[in-house]
Amino acid sequence: MPDGSYSADYPQSTMDVGVTQRWRGKPVRATVAENFDDLVRARVIRGAVWLCQEGARYDVQFDRNDTCSTHLLAWVGDEPVGTMRIRWLPDQARFERLAVRPEFRSMTVFRALAKFAFALCAAKGYRTVTSVALEDTIRLWERLGAKVNGEALLLQVDKCVVPMKRDLPAAAHPALAGGAGTLDFELAMVMAEADLMRSSSEVSA
Repeated sequence: MPDGSYSADYPQSTMDVGVTQRWRGKPVRATVAENFDDLVRARVIRGAVWLCQEGARYDVQFDRNDTCSTHLLAWVGDEPVGTMRIRWLPDQARFERLAVRPEFRSMTVFRALAKFAFALCAAKGYRTVTSVALEDTIRLWERLGAKVNGEALLLQVDKCVVPMKRDLPAAAHPALAGGAGTLDFELAMVMAEADLMRSSSEVSA
């Protein structure tokens, strides 16, 4: 692993997708969970949203994939209100464990979190994102360009979900173009993941 002794001169972008949007007068943004406190915030939100559901199981909501995934946070002002994790598979990124606190659920918050996630995946060079969605959220995902990708399935806590897929534009961070071993690529490897991406404008809504 890089020891952080190098720095890169690439433009730093916090990728606060949706930061210009507002919810009840407060700015909405999304970020990568970058430290222990952020990871705690993500787990608390997910637990508060899902573990209160009938039939919920802790070992389903919090599994061994948590330690090998990237976790995102949605914010309203300075308050963490939503979370999602991304698993990095060989040919696709996988969205999982989306949770938004009930009092903050809105298209504004959902859009900020989802667009940030799409932008991060595109910046890392991924061209496909998959997930499963509860049936009553399909239209929300479709508004952001995702499409139904299979028949409804009955998974885990007796909830019916539908496979979803979205193709992404070629929008990898320019530092990755030369591939492993090049100076740009190796310098990019010590950048914070939140900064390893292009402008959100390159990912269509």
